Amino acid sequence: MGALPADPGAGGLRTARPEASVLQRLDGVSRGAGPNLETFIRANARGLVQEMRLAMDRQGDGPARLLDQRLRMVEQGLDLDQARRAAIAGLALGLPARGACRAVPAAIEALYPQAYAILADSLQDEATPYDPDSYAKDARFVAGMSVPAGAQIVDIAFAQGPRADLRRLAQMSAMSGRLALAGAGLGVAAHLLCDHGLGHWVEIHTDNRSLGDFNEPGWDACYRRVADLLTLNTDLAGMWGASWFYDPQLRTISPRLAYLQDRPLARGAIAVRLGEGEIHTQRAGQTSPTRAAMIASGEYRPVCYALFWPRKALIAWAAESWAELGGAGVEGGLAFLSRGG
Repeated sequence: MGALPADPGAGGLRTARPEASVLQRLDGVSRGAGPNLETFIRANARGLVQEMRLAMDRQGDGPARLLDQRLRMVEQGLDLDQARRAAIAGLALGLPARGACRAVPAAIEALYPQAYAILADSLQDEATPYDPDSYAKDARFVAGMSVPAGAQIVDIAFAQGPRADLRRLAQMSAMSGRLALAGAGLGVAAHLLCDHGLGHWVEIHTDNRSLGDFNEPGWDACYRRVADLLTLNTDLAGMWGASWFYDPQLRTISPRLAYLQDRPLARGAIAVRLGEGEIHTQRAGQTSPTRAAMIASGEYRPVCYALFWPRKALIAWAAESWAELGGAGVEGGLAFLSRGG
């Protein structure tokens, strides 16, 4: 598991504290499931976070499932939706003191206050059921296993075992029936392993609650932050993600989204076809009537691709990008953020 599990009581994030009003809102949510749960979370937060970090699995929902198990042990008959919200809020209150499980650059630390505010908004929206995917993301965030990077959130914790992230790619590929551990699959795996070392690859995710930076400048800023993260953590091999928007069909169907794959692929990234799936079809059509109509007519069948951007190539692109912007990268990124980068 590499650097995990770091001591969740060691250090802390230099610029991660939420605004006072957000702290008050999170505190209110943390009390919403009753005194027993509130007391349990506050008294056991450090050990609970340690367990959640150890529970990381290839699907990414291991920390959330572990938290569910502990919540059910506290009190029978809990309203699980409310208990989940209270537990996440309670753990969020202690995150500034615990810190993330890896070193994070200033440009990422600067995004924490906004991330806390988005989390508080989501947790207070009790009219909407707590989405399981959002809950899994929130569990990783409050345990210091993922960090905000603007257009994406970034997992910096990994499943146990050697090459767990590439084993996840193999598992996803086998499930899709499109890529086996032979032929093209073997070639890609060999390239990633032999040419880019044995380090883990941080994984990026879209959070539908935080789409303000989901545009070309926002993604470029996100890539620069990830490059800073890789620079501070020399054991990491690069960045990867899997999505329908890495599908080459998007260049024709939604050319305005072509930048999502064109930028990385032009600068050393590797794309791997994983296959079709109901979730990819749903996500590809939910924000575009044009894509939805093409899916309904059978004209467009979304395909999920994994995209790997090796550390050297990503850091090299980021250095050029910073030079164009007049920044210095890593700690210099914070200065550029203050100018709207």
